[in-house]
Amino acid sequence: MADNTIVIWASDNAAALLQGRVSGSNGPWRGYFGGGWEGSIRTPCIVRWPDHIPAGVVRDGIVATYDWLPTLAALIDEIDRVPTDRPIDGLDLAPFLRGEVESPREHFLFLGTDAEVVSVKWKTMKVHFRYTETDSWTVPMVKPQIPSVYDLHADPAETQNLMDTDLTVTWVIGQAMRPLVELGQSAAQFPHVPVGEDFDGYDPS
Repeated sequence: MADNTIVIWASDNAAALLQGRVSGSNGPWRGYFGGGWEGSIRTPCIVRWPDHIPAGVVRDGIVATYDWLPTLAALIDEIDRVPTDRPIDGLDLAPFLRGEVESPREHFLFLGTDAEVVSVKWKTMKVHFRYTETDSWTVPMVKPQIPSVYDLHADPAETQNLMDTDLTVTWVIGQAMRPLVELGQSAAQFPHVPVGEDFDGYDPS
């Protein structure tokens, strides 16, 4: 049973700064739970499934928690059971976990408690549309006139805003905007089901 069971150890939150005390370590990444920095959204994940997923291999591709639905369904050959009457945000990352391909996920959107975008990760680049002045997740968000851009490969701690030194990186903002536009189009076509109402599927027309 142990060898034929998929075991996933993961976290949806990073260490937090609560009541002036830090609940843990986010390693070299900037920020804490609730912000759009890597210290908030980048969390560890360990997957074990002997004879199916390579042991002892470290991968750094982007994986979102909502990718688990189609991924687990694909791993156990039950992808046909994933609903098709509504959009599914998750991607099938089964080939990635098996070590066959790089992660097909290029973007990760981080939205605030007001459902508005805070930051967008695109491959190894990061665009911040809003930020907080401190590491507290309860303080107001600041919206700069121009989004900031960081190269996570060269600057994993997000300390050097490239928009201050190299305006040729403005194209990265366009890459970050693309999934936001797609999200808005999807939300308009497939609106949230009001609380308390039954879901009968969306009109295919």
